[in-house]
Amino acid sequence: MGEKVKEISVFVDESGSFDPDVITSHFYLVCMVFHDQSASIAEGLRRLDDSLAELGLTEDHAVHAGPLIRWEKPYRNLLRLERKSIFSRMMSFVRRSEISYRCFCVDKRTVDDYSGLHKKLLREIVGFLSDKAEQLNAYDKLKIYYDNGQSDVLTLLQEGFRSFADKVEFVENVTPGKYRLFQAADMIATLELLRAKLRADGRITASEKGFFESVQKLNRAFLKPLSRKMWN
Repeated sequence: MGEKVKEISVFVDESGSFDPDVITSHFYLVCMVFHDQSASIAEGLRRLDDSLAELGLTEDHAVHAGPLIRWEKPYRNLLRLERKSIFSRMMSFVRRSEISYRCFCVDKRTVDDYSGLHKKLLREIVGFLSDKAEQLNAYDKLKIYYDNGQSDVLTLLQEGFRSFADKVEFVENVTPGKYRLFQAADMIATLELLRAKLRADGRITASEKGFFESVQKLNRAFLKPLSRKMWN
């Protein structure tokens, strides 16, 4: 029998608009969640699926953090307590799983145009991947999971991982409902966006504060524990 292939999965999601002129958020963020395939998360997945089933959600339901917070579809018929329960169970899965993450965030007020935003993000991504090159090169395969939601992000990933081209594989037909770790990337991106807003402006929206009850509770229950999963 041949030697087992060492593989790391990278689940990618983004938050915000790549257009610097769109100001629904001043920030644009790309999140990468890393999972060494030799570290099983099967038990955590089973617990998460069972706990979500208790709340009436099917195994193929993709948990979307933003709509949970903003009380949007498909969660319009749920009370805040029910939405927060879904959010908390997903967060518990993130905390217990052997994963790490890194987010790359740019304040769009610091760039002039699309090109400036692209260059700044690419510089951050390449800098991080270069710093972690020794660890990443220990793997035979780097499998990247992205749903191609924004072509700008796909371009960033292709350029950012270029130095690992001989071992990178972009997984096709990725959809949020297929992968809980993709949903984890969505949740982490949402929380890190909140962290960026608090650091820059010291405030979050009324709907965000209403969901988490207070900035103090957001920090204590979510942002602080999440920091422990960051790949520094």
